[in-house]
Amino acid sequence: SLQFNHLSKMQTLSHSSARQLRASAVAHGQRRQVVVRSYSSYNDGDQMLSGKAKVKQLLQTNQTQGPDMANAIQQLISEAGPLPDLSYQLDGSIGSVVAGEWKVFWAPHITSMAAMMMTRFDPIVYKLMPGGLITSNVKFANPILGQGWLSASGTIRQKYDNAVEITFDKFWVDLGDSLRTQYDEAGPDDATMRLVDAVVGTMGRAAFFPQFAVFPVDVLDSELAVFTFPPLNSKIACEKQPVYPQARFTEY
Repeated sequence: SLQFNHLSKMQTLSHSSARQLRASAVAHGQRRQVVVRSYSSYNDGDQMLSGKAKVKQLLQTNQTQGPDMANAIQQLISEAGPLPDLSYQLDGSIGSVVAGEWKVFWAPHITSMAAMMMTRFDPIVYKLMPGGLITSNVKFANPILGQGWLSASGTIRQKYDNAVEITFDKFWVDLGDSLRTQYDEAGPDDATMRLVDAVVGTMGRAAFFPQFAVFPVDVLDSELAVFTFPPLNSKIACEKQPVYPQARFTEY
């Protein structure tokens, strides 16, 4: 009887200890889980996010450069479905997701060129309008040359099922913060600037090579677009801006 009571007590203590250990382990696991989540990095807690979700998340936190964005864009491309009808989209018909302002957030070849030239190019904005019209406005800032806008306009058309062709035929420059979003707007009264426009236009047309103006499209929807610059096999990624048709470049 004494031996039986002793065994019963030992079993009771054993079960109690086991419960305490399990409770401690669960609590420890919960605490550990909380710590992991609170310090989770982009790659740690977001393994299940889609490429598009990762790109949008990085844009929201202004992490537009570096390996995280590069990997997110590659995942976005790998997960992309069939492209919409480019001919229909570029025509600007009702329901087109293309018409609007698109801001470039990823262009490694431009980033590298800017570093070599000690010049900042930001923002880079494409405005696509009905009828396949396109305008490019690029703000530059250089410690010697100052700041201003480099602009071009022309047309964008479907070249192949998965590629577009851009033809720029007008080029102009604005110095300082002022920007003519379209070259056909009333030109500057300053004769010097009219001369600058003429020179820039001539140089731009001479430097424009149609064979470099065909861009395969990797991704296109109502929020994001990714296309390829073939000479360098470099990706260019853009986000559609919420303001259209009014241009509000001062907000960038």
